[in-house]
Amino acid sequence: MISFSEAHALLRSHLLTLEPVRVPLDRSLGRVLARPAVSDIDMPPFNKSAMDGFAVRSADLAGTTPEAPLRLRVAGEVAAGAAPDHAVGPGECLRIFTGAPVPAGADAVVMVEETEALEEEVAFQRPARPGQHVCPKGQDITEGQTVAEAGTVITPAVVGVLAAVGIAEPWVHPTPRVAILATGDEIVPIDRVPGPGQIRNSNAHALAAQARLAGCEVELVAAVGDDETALRDALARSLAHDILLLSGGVSVGKYDLVKAALRHAGVKFVFEKVRIKPGKPVVFGLHGRNRRIFGLPGNPVSAFVTFELFVRPMIRAMQGHATLDNPVVAARLSQAVVNRSGRRNYVPARVRRDANGTTQVSLLEYHGSADLRSLVGANALAILPEVVSELPAGFLCEAMLLPGIAISD
Repeated sequence: MISFSEAHALLRSHLLTLEPVRVPLDRSLGRVLARPAVSDIDMPPFNKSAMDGFAVRSADLAGTTPEAPLRLRVAGEVAAGAAPDHAVGPGECLRIFTGAPVPAGADAVVMVEETEALEEEVAFQRPARPGQHVCPKGQDITEGQTVAEAGTVITPAVVGVLAAVGIAEPWVHPTPRVAILATGDEIVPIDRVPGPGQIRNSNAHALAAQARLAGCEVELVAAVGDDETALRDALARSLAHDILLLSGGVSVGKYDLVKAALRHAGVKFVFEKVRIKPGKPVVFGLHGRNRRIFGLPGNPVSAFVTFELFVRPMIRAMQGHATLDNPVVAARLSQAVVNRSGRRNYVPARVRRDANGTTQVSLLEYHGSADLRSLVGANALAILPEVVSELPAGFLCEAMLLPGIAISD
């Protein structure tokens, strides 16, 4: 049995990132850019009006005041999407609309609200400074500029920028393909009422939800009983995925057949047992060069916890993320806690900030690693250190935040 830090280091030594692919921009949300995105144009591509008003030569309005207004002849107009067909000469102006190209000769735009329209002229009451209400060509982005680095997560804002610079199919890291296989004679489908000694297959569906939340494509493999031949057949069908998650059968009991079946299939084990609670019997292995195999314990909280500790970082590495682990915060225990397991303990908990801004963590009612209900109200897992058995209220411990759930006040 190895420590969590040793297991974590071993996991990180076997991370891999999936080879980049090109996808349509509208299917790229949430993916990670695999190559820098470079603009093929200046943005804006021309000197652009930021207002509805009049394009003018600022020199023509020098010295203008409300008491001594200046009139300019309206020589035409330019709308957004149109090219100016008239340069602004001395004593002239052009009516212009937001987003339209500023015509040659003009170096400023005066808002329509600051003018008085006459028959064929416009009266101006104050000077205009050069560049007023004009967005210069290339102000936001220049041709050849990198607008998003490799490793950038594609958000809606990034989608907009990529669209603006003409990247219709960005290079991204693929979505990992995950197969989930629950094992055990006691497992029955969730639409069946369990008989004596049976339980519904909640693990497969909870793990599938965790994997989908992490951005994976998931295949739920039909559950397999404690039968060596059936287990080997199921493995043969599942090992082509980027990640295979098995639930149950990884301990040392008479019917724990998963490790033997994995070895028979050619899986090379990296670690088999970790000094954590829950989840001690967790297995991590390699199949070929690019397949990662996790044997997770059968108890549902154990499976949930070991997914967050080991599987999610592997998924995020495959996707090209720079940050792999769930955030960990320091928080004060709201109650005294005893941990005599001798293992690093992960307990369903609720993290919140009190009225003074202090981060507090409260352990939830928890009956052990079979108590999946305890996770429903959790937004974190309190981390109780293995070297301290009795922790007083107010003890500063760590809490690992669960994805998709906010800290409340």
